Amino acid sequence: MHAGYDGTPVLCGLDLEIRRCEIVSVSGASGSGKSTLLLTLAGLLPPTKGEVIVEGTSVYQLDADARTTFRRENVGLIFQFGQLVAELTAGDNVALPLLLGGAHRHRATEQARAILGEVGLGEIVSRYPHELSGGQRQRVAVARALVNEPLVVLADEPTGSLDSRTSQDVLDLLCRSTQQAGASLVLVTHDEGVARRADRQLYLHDGTLAPESLRS
Repeated sequence: MHAGYDGTPVLCGLDLEIRRCEIVSVSGASGSGKSTLLLTLAGLLPPTKGEVIVEGTSVYQLDADARTTFRRENVGLIFQFGQLVAELTAGDNVALPLLLGGAHRHRATEQARAILGEVGLGEIVSRYPHELSGGQRQRVAVARALVNEPLVVLADEPTGSLDSRTSQDVLDLLCRSTQQAGASLVLVTHDEGVARRADRQLYLHDGTLAPESLRS
């Protein structure tokens, strides 16, 4: 697979298979292609050459609307700072992917409450992001990523803004929850401790897999 921005190549001949329920970490220096890989896997950045296949579906063979639907139903995204919608409560943030998919509000609300309970946040359903700690916001982000029962969860520095204790708690939750849900997990991280939690550690260098990745 090849991918880049505005004609500038970033990923160069990268060939990667992620197994169902596998936890994979992706590390590398700034500019090595980690974020480009994540965006391409998420269906947000078309590769200039090659394809992304998820459970037999070639993502970039879908038109834009179908690709958006596929991503919403099959891919969970988690970012470093959670990126919750400030104007929505924790419950509504988690329910949002379901509502965008056409679910009835009552069903979406009940499902959001249930998954927030599963991640230990049943008591903060009605609170707004600014009323939550950093760790709580990331737990909400984990719940939102899992609410549609995705095939794969893509996490970009999910513990990067947290202290070491909270980081460990969120990472434990993320790994446990994705595996219980039967989803694969891709962790982009600069933290070697986070990377070691993966079943397989990948290292990007100048847009391709470094030799140590090929030995894992």
